[in-house]
Order: sequence, then C-alpha cells, then structure tokens
Amino acid sequence: MSVKYTLTLVNESTQPRLNFDVYAAIPVTTEQSDGDSKIVNSYRDVYPLAWLSALTSQSQSQYRFSWTLEYSFLYAEQGCQAGSLWSPNSVAVDVNPNNKSTNTAYLDYSQGAYSLCLMDAGSGNPVDSSKVYLVTSPSVPSWSQKSGPSVGLAITAAVDGQTSNPVPATVTDSGPNLLHTFNLKCTYRVHLSSDEQATMTDWDAVQNYQPVDFGSGYAETCTLQSSNTWQCEAST
Repeated sequence: MSVKYTLTLVNESTQPRLNFDVYAAIPVTTEQSDGDSKIVNSYRDVYPLAWLSALTSQSQSQYRFSWTLEYSFLYAEQGCQAGSLWSPNSVAVDVNPNNKSTNTAYLDYSQGAYSLCLMDAGSGNPVDSSKVYLVTSPSVPSWSQKSGPSVGLAITAAVDGQTSNPVPATVTDSGPNLLHTFNLKCTYRVHLSSDEQATMTDWDAVQNYQPVDFGSGYAETCTLQSSNTWQCEAST
C-alpha cells in the first residue's frame, strides 16, 4: 500500500469566498515515438490543473486533502488552454512505474473512436521508479485546439475524508506517433483563487504559487494568514 500524504489548509483570511486549490506540477517530455527521439514540446506546453479544490466559507476554516502515489492515465478530446476546464473522455488506466508491463499506456484510434489501455507486456519502456509513459499510435488524429487529443496523469486523492479516486493533476497536448514521459518528481503548490477544480493553468504561473515541501515527512499544514500570506509547517 502506498504511503498517504496529508495536506491541511487553514483559512484565516478575510477575503471573500474563493477556492483553496492544490497543484501537483508534473514535468512532461514529449518525443516522436518513431525512433527519431526529437523533442516536440517543452514545459511551456504542460498545464498543471487545479488538482484538488475546496470552496472556502465562513462556517469552515480548515480543509484536509490526502493522496497516495498511485497513478492513472486519461485522455480528452480537447486541446489544452489555460483557464479552461479539462474534461477526460476515458476511464482511468492505472500505471505503475516499477513494472515494465504496467508502466506504459497506449492511446489508439480506430473506426472513429479512441481507446486507452496498457501496452502489451514486453512493449513497455525501461523501468524507472520516477517515470511513467504514454505512447500514441500512428492512427491517432493530428492535434487541433477543438478536438485535441490531450492526455493527463491522475493521482489518487480525496478531499475532507471523501472516497479516494484518480484525480487528473497535469495535462499536455498529444497527437500521432508520440511518446509522453511523465516525471513523477512533481512539486506541490497551493493557491487561493476563483479557479474551480480541473482548471488548466499556465506552468509559469503555478511556479509562483506557495510551495509545499513535505521534506522527509508525509503531513503538512499551510495557513493563509489574515495578512494573506502563507505559512507552512510539518504537522502530525
């Protein structure tokens, strides 16, 4: 069983009702999968989502988010754009970085429909505990802003003790003959905003949000003080 991380957010601010948003910014590299190994994107093409979100209210000042490092892939028939919601069209496909038969997902397209599954055993990428992969077939349509496709990595998480589910954390645009490598050494950040859960956010903007550093522990508390500044510390 994977270790559970817990983040408690405390609101001491007098700002009007906004969302406490948690981000898991996961670097993604995209290459052509035909052996050319040409990089076809950069971090600027990667969009962290408002991964976990809770609406602040006067009746509740504390919110608890929890997650385990269990990963899944999804796809969406839309292009990525900051400020828009990312809405997947697939059931989550679980992946495990520690096993070659489960570390790579495969996005295909046939008879007008996408399909997403694990790659055949033996066809996966080299095992690296910090990476999972998604490969697209030659039949996947070329990317468009309206129809995508785009792909995303989800992390199993819950808010305030609700049932844990795969929740999309970071997405990127896709297309035919691509290898997407998701680096699991992500950074966690928090922000108070009007963005609802699953809002795509510019990578550079997220880097300016309050970082959450768990260090060697698994529990952290971040307080938005009355001065509208953050204070984060380890919690038990």
